Amino acid sequence: MGALPGGERGLTAVTAALSRAPRVSGVAVTSVPGECAVVTRVPWTTRAWPGAVARVRPGTRPWHRRRNRSPQADRGRHNQGMTWTFTSDAEAYTAATEPWLLRDPVRNTVPLTVLRGIRNGQWVDDLLLGRLERGGQTVAAAIQTPPHFLVLPDIPADTIPELVERLAERERSISGVTGPLPVVEAFAACWRRPEAERRSERLYRLGSLCAPDPLAGGASRTAVEDDLDLLVKWGGEFQAEADHGTGADLTPLVAGRIARRELVLWEAGGRPVAFAGVSTPLGGMSRVGPVYTPPELRGGGYGIAVSHAVSAKALADGAEEVLLFTDLANPTSNRIYQAIGYRPVSDYASIAFA
Repeated sequence: MGALPGGERGLTAVTAALSRAPRVSGVAVTSVPGECAVVTRVPWTTRAWPGAVARVRPGTRPWHRRRNRSPQADRGRHNQGMTWTFTSDAEAYTAATEPWLLRDPVRNTVPLTVLRGIRNGQWVDDLLLGRLERGGQTVAAAIQTPPHFLVLPDIPADTIPELVERLAERERSISGVTGPLPVVEAFAACWRRPEAERRSERLYRLGSLCAPDPLAGGASRTAVEDDLDLLVKWGGEFQAEADHGTGADLTPLVAGRIARRELVLWEAGGRPVAFAGVSTPLGGMSRVGPVYTPPELRGGGYGIAVSHAVSAKALADGAEEVLLFTDLANPTSNRIYQAIGYRPVSDYASIAFA
């Protein structure tokens, strides 16, 4: 059980979020005059809500373990085989979690590639690697590589209140959350800090790859070590423009991607004019990104040309599913990617907390 500050206003926000996530049918919401909006877990099969919601007195700290919870209650929960566990052992976590994620590598593209980055040493400090077991099997996961947002796969909505409670007990700092739209909205409705801003995205998958019409002049080539300085500069500009920057030095990340032949340049007039990245296939899936053209070179079709080139590279490297994310605030990118064969899968969001 947990409380959200804000009374009726908090109730409205929670109810609105849950209404957009129809799978959250194991959660009840109510409001008590002068107190807090309350989110309560009830048995998944329960459909009659009267009496299912407990009140929380003003000043109660939300989502923290009740000191007077009985040992019988804890044993009952463990007897149901539902336990969120956390570890810093990346190898053990991957062995337990990656097979579950690979059941749907398209919708779980981000946590899969983050896990690979962890194994490759891209992130090592203060990792949060959480998973939920039922009957000895992984059924949900959560990953954070500070200072980045908490990454949630396509997890069952009824697992979210328990995750929030466990994170609060650990006093974990969560600056934001990213994942499938219904999942992140349900998490944000439960979290103890209000939403500050949101980036809305759409996941696309490649159908039949079509050449841009017209195709920009020039040609593509795979980036090499001599391109490192330029690509670090462009990568920083991309992050600043997309508001994804953390201030970290991008040199190791870009150098690693060059070594894995994951970055492609488009050249015109004898010089690079755009670049795009694509992840090495994992579970038959590759994801395109970033795609960047410097502002002074835009309008020449270079971005879509390099996107087509990097998509063709992914297919040649053996990817069965080629994916990319677009910013829904940018209708141009959504239109041009569809023109070369990408089709919508589902909506995602990144929510920053105040």
